[in-house]
Amino acid sequence: MIMHIPRRVAAAGLALVCVVFARPIQAQEAVELLLHSGKIFTADDRLSTFSAIAVRDGRIVALGWDALRQQYRAARSVDLGGRLVVPGFIDTHIHISGDPER
Repeated sequence: MIMHIPRRVAAAGLALVCVVFARPIQAQEAVELLLHSGKIFTADDRLSTFSAIAVRDGRIVALGWDALRQQYRAARSVDLGGRLVVPGFIDTHIHISGDPER
């Protein structure tokens, strides 16, 4: 025996299933660069390390774990493969040579 279900009832049932099983869609923020799956050393007071970093307009906008990949949409994403990232070091100094008594 074949049952015929009215279209309105079928549509309402389908809509209910979609609402019940739907996951909320989270908007992703755009960033230029996302480094992930690495060891990111911050050089803060606690010498913290993280696995992911997001950069926009040349500035760090987020520092955390690989879950940042779901939070940000990156123009360029780099899998660090466990490699280390350290802050930029600026070392300006001079070497004095010659006669020190001049």
